[in-house]
Amino acid sequence: EGRGRILTAGKIVHSYPHCWRCRGPVIFRATDQWFMVIDREGHRARALAAIEQEVRWDPPASQNRIRESVRERPDWCLSRQRSWGVGIPAVYCEACAAPLLEPPVIERAAAATREHGSDVWFEQPVERFLPQGFRCPNCGAAGPFRKETDILDVWFDSGSTHRAVQATHPELRAAWERAAAGGRVAYFEGPDQHRGWFNSSLMVSVGITGHAPYTDVLTHGWVLDSQGFAMHKSKGNYLALQEVVDKYGAEIVRWWALATDWRSDVRVGDEILQRVADAYRKVRNTFRFLLGNLGDFGPADGLPDDRLTRVDRAFARRLAARVARMREEYEALQFHRALDVLLDLCTVDLSAVFLDVAKDRLYTLAPDDPARRSAQTVLWRALHDLALAAAPALVFTADEAWQHHPALVAECESVHLAEWRAVPPAAGEDEWTFLLGVRDAVNAAIEPLRASRELATTNEAEVEIHTTDETARRLEAYRAELVGLLLVAGATVRATLPKGTDPGLVVKVTKTRYPKCERCWTYRADVATAGPERGLCARCTAVLAARR
Repeated sequence: EGRGRILTAGKIVHSYPHCWRCRGPVIFRATDQWFMVIDREGHRARALAAIEQEVRWDPPASQNRIRESVRERPDWCLSRQRSWGVGIPAVYCEACAAPLLEPPVIERAAAATREHGSDVWFEQPVERFLPQGFRCPNCGAAGPFRKETDILDVWFDSGSTHRAVQATHPELRAAWERAAAGGRVAYFEGPDQHRGWFNSSLMVSVGITGHAPYTDVLTHGWVLDSQGFAMHKSKGNYLALQEVVDKYGAEIVRWWALATDWRSDVRVGDEILQRVADAYRKVRNTFRFLLGNLGDFGPADGLPDDRLTRVDRAFARRLAARVARMREEYEALQFHRALDVLLDLCTVDLSAVFLDVAKDRLYTLAPDDPARRSAQTVLWRALHDLALAAAPALVFTADEAWQHHPALVAECESVHLAEWRAVPPAAGEDEWTFLLGVRDAVNAAIEPLRASRELATTNEAEVEIHTTDETARRLEAYRAELVGLLLVAGATVRATLPKGTDPGLVVKVTKTRYPKCERCWTYRADVATAGPERGLCARCTAVLAARR
């Protein structure tokens, strides 16, 4: 201004870049940096080929994101001007100012870092990292040299983890190579990582090996609050993970995480976690029932399929189908669908139906009665399969259940090391669906009488099922087990409906005239009304007599 060379001066308000962390204005300064040249020796082309040919992207649209990111990315600036991190093991010749990135220096820096940590590069003098007689390859000077003070981009650190793990853990390297050759190496992160970890890992690995470091890349959504808003501490809708774990337990948090469709944005809040806790209790209670009724049972007590009761055989096929479905969903990385099947198996097939059907035999028959052993055989299969199916989500609970039965521990020391039970093809699953349909029709006919208090429980009901010839023949095979399946006092089947009748079942319900056995609580014609067996049915009398 004093020389009159400024036309005008003043303050203006305009858009200017600011630091995302401290919010201060950014001052630009041109400096020398270290780069990975992306197009050197076909690096970019090889990375794009790996994206297209070597990796399964889930969801498939995520492949487009990383393909465009790699196709458009500039050379990678690897250096950062920060006071913490992994130092770039380069030195500068003070005589000619040449930057030197020499293998002997790198190796000595790596050895020192392995022994003392990454700070050693900054704490020790440059001579600590120079081999004896080291000279500048550019000008031949014997020194002096100074260390590079920049650090590596942290994305280079994270992008190199696959290599670092293999280099320092031979046993993990072997497992990694087996997985890459015949299985899967999966990377799991959010959509921002197509320009971050997924990208940096690919760049490093392609540069070293020519191949991607992973076989599968899974892109999950964001975690939102219960109202669907992004969580921020400043908004007060942020849930601290440790607080959630302290309140609900790690099992609940893990179940919630796997029970969501990770491909989409997911919500979390107290109400949602409470529902997950309720689901967890149902699964845990199923484990408790199974273990409580298998205390006197081991695999040697099990019966082959052809000796199971017809009802048990039908449910065993349903169980096999459910297990096959869960395994398919896990293999497809559809964790939420696998857990949906698991919860449905526990709450509907087991707790609401089969366990109720089996209780009478489990509680009242002699320990070695074939009908009781039949039920226990199916419960044993269910325990084994449920433990393995629940293990990815309920890490502690599944192993706790496993450890509670000596026969399971004898098979394998932990559920997490166990193998799936060999399950035959689930032919005939429709039979259980058919039986459930009959049971539902009977319960629907009984419910009005329960509502009007004409019946206290279904056990007081005698049912007469009118149906078609085909259905009657099908039910005839279950004649001896129909009362136990329907949990009624008596059941008869009559083929009185013409073929094609909809719904195909007409159920008439009456209250039984039979007395109630004081031991098994079933209503039977053979309950004694006098003598020492008074109040007991013939079945319970025989069981008690055998015990004497």
